[in-house]
Amino acid sequence: HAFSSTPSSSPSSSSPISSPSSAPSSSPSSLQDNFIPTISLSGFGIVSPGQNIVLTAVVNYHLQSKNNSLSMEDIASFSYIWTISRLANNSTGRPSKAVDLSQTSSSKTTVLTIPTHLLDPGESYQVTFEANMTKVYGAQRGFVSLTDVLETSARPPVAMIKGVGDFQEIPANSLDLYLDAGSASYDPEEAKNATRVFEWSCTNHTAQQPCSAVQISANGDVFSIPSLALRYSTRFPSILNITVNFSVVSNDGTLRRSSDRSLLVRVISEDSPALFISGKSLIVSRNGLIALTANRISNGNAGSESSGSGAYRWVIGDPSSSSSSSLSSSSSSSL
Repeated sequence: HAFSSTPSSSPSSSSPISSPSSAPSSSPSSLQDNFIPTISLSGFGIVSPGQNIVLTAVVNYHLQSKNNSLSMEDIASFSYIWTISRLANNSTGRPSKAVDLSQTSSSKTTVLTIPTHLLDPGESYQVTFEANMTKVYGAQRGFVSLTDVLETSARPPVAMIKGVGDFQEIPANSLDLYLDAGSASYDPEEAKNATRVFEWSCTNHTAQQPCSAVQISANGDVFSIPSLALRYSTRFPSILNITVNFSVVSNDGTLRRSSDRSLLVRVISEDSPALFISGKSLIVSRNGLIALTANRISNGNAGSESSGSGAYRWVIGDPSSSSSSSLSSSSSSSL
C-alpha cells in the first residue's frame, strides 16, 4: 500500500502542514544541490483499535560526508504532521471520513500514538506523514510525504456468564436461577459508540419445549427463572439448555459482531447436594494447565459445601466424536 516518498512543490491541499520558520532561499545551497530527504514508515498492517497503535516515520537526510551536517537550528526548523482518513467501505456502504487528530499531541512528531477508541474495527485507513524541511532543502525538495494503509481487526466479542461454567445443578424450589452475562462479556476491539445486545434462548431439554417463567432484565444482560418454576421429577428430571448471544453493533450501525455462550442446568431434588463446576474451562492452550473444581452444596443452601464423604468421577470427552476417558477418585473433587 505504501507510496514512494517524493518531494513535492507544495503541501497537500487536504493535509496542510505548518509553514517553515523562515522562507526558503531563492538560490539553492550545496545541501539542496546534493541531498534529497526521504521517509520510511513502520507499524502498519492489521492492528486492533482496542489497543494503542504506534506508527513511526524515519526521515533520512542522506548526508554524504561528515562535512555536510545539519545544525540544531536546521533540525528545529523542520515540521511534521500526520493525517488519517477512513476509506470508503464498499461492503457496507459506509463513506470515507477524516479522523480528528486535533487532540492527539503526537500528530506533529515523527512517532504517532493513536489512542484506543479513535479508530473503528473492520475498516481501512489511509495514513499520510508529511515533513516540511524547506529551510534547508528548498521549496522544490523540502516538502516530502509518504502514504500507507492501516487495517483494523474485527474480532468477535466474547460472551461469558459470570461465575458459571458449562454445567450447573440447582435444587428445585430452593434457589432462583440467576445468570449475569453483562458484567462478564466484553469486546476485545472496544468499539466506540457501540451498542451491546444480549439475546437469550432456553429449552427444557427433557420436555422439548421452551422454558417457563423466564425473566430478562431491561437491558437484556441478566436471565433468571424463579425457584418455584424449577420443578423436579424422579421420572423426568429437567435439563435446561440455555444460550446467550452477545452482539456488538458499531460503525454507525454497519457492523455487527456476535458470539454465543451455552450451558446446561439440571434441576435436582431439593434434598440432593447441588454440583457446581468452576475453573478455567474456556479456551486453553494444548500445553496449558486445565484446573477444574466440583463443589457440592448440601440441601440447597448456597455457600454450604457438603462435608460428607462422596466419590467423584470425571469424564473427559471430545464433543466431535464418541470417544471419552474417565478419571475416578474417592476423595478429590479437583481435576
